[in-house]
Amino acid sequence: MPKIGIVGMGVIGRRVAEAVHRGIPGVTLAGVTVRKPETAAGFGALPLDALIERSDLIVEAATQAALREFGPTVLGAGKHLMVLSVGALVGVLDWKLDIQGAIDLPNFGSRNGPTEIEAGSAYEALIPELERRGHEVEIFAHSSAQTPLRLVESVEPRRYDVIHDHTGSVSPGRLAGPHLVRTLHFCVAAKMATYVRLGRLRTLANPNNWHAVRIERERAQSAAALIAVSARVRREFGRFHGLDPARATVISNGASFAAPAEPRERPGGHRRRRTLRVALGHHCPFTSSV
Repeated sequence: MPKIGIVGMGVIGRRVAEAVHRGIPGVTLAGVTVRKPETAAGFGALPLDALIERSDLIVEAATQAALREFGPTVLGAGKHLMVLSVGALVGVLDWKLDIQGAIDLPNFGSRNGPTEIEAGSAYEALIPELERRGHEVEIFAHSSAQTPLRLVESVEPRRYDVIHDHTGSVSPGRLAGPHLVRTLHFCVAAKMATYVRLGRLRTLANPNNWHAVRIERERAQSAAALIAVSARVRREFGRFHGLDPARATVISNGASFAAPAEPRERPGGHRRRRTLRVALGHHCPFTSSV
């Protein structure tokens, strides 16, 4: 008898589990995988690896981002996979978007109830016409529940209160918004100017340097909040990229958000961090660091 495993126990996941439990001829429920045990709704909760091992068919009832993480594992184990969060797949297969672009698509739809539209999306413009046609419309703020810290290959910005970019390798256009914080570690433009003064003109012929200068300028302009690792770095970004010093908070490398056992950081460091957090509007933010 085929065994079914369900990943995600929201409204859809519970309906599927209840239907199988009530009795669908020829199938049985192997278990469910959830992030919070209390959401298992009384069904047997298993770690994902165990669920895959015990099941013949995995039903995805979680999120598009979750599917990206565990889908290859299911298929690699030779198990069947039923996908219910198809938005990301449609974006990639039909609309030719990359994975990040598909995840960025706004969420909307109806689960045999009100028409649900994601807050801040372009679909909000449809609300007056939908209501005129008799739809009950609800707006929701987050696309999916927040999750424990883990490494991901792509970022769904709507899931996080703060996205902290250390690397500068992430495309600013993808993540730009009121939740984006960037750390300025080094100013390539200042380095190039120093090399030119020293007569090392080859720096001007290196395309990687010019690419880095363009990226760091975009970083400085696209972030809602900026952290500079030193006052010197902040001054250099002001000189070479027109950065208003008031937009960048200086937090030296190695400073901790926790109160130190003994004073190790420069005076005012904790106060500056507190100012940054209040400016972002989050006292205890959930953060994605990339």
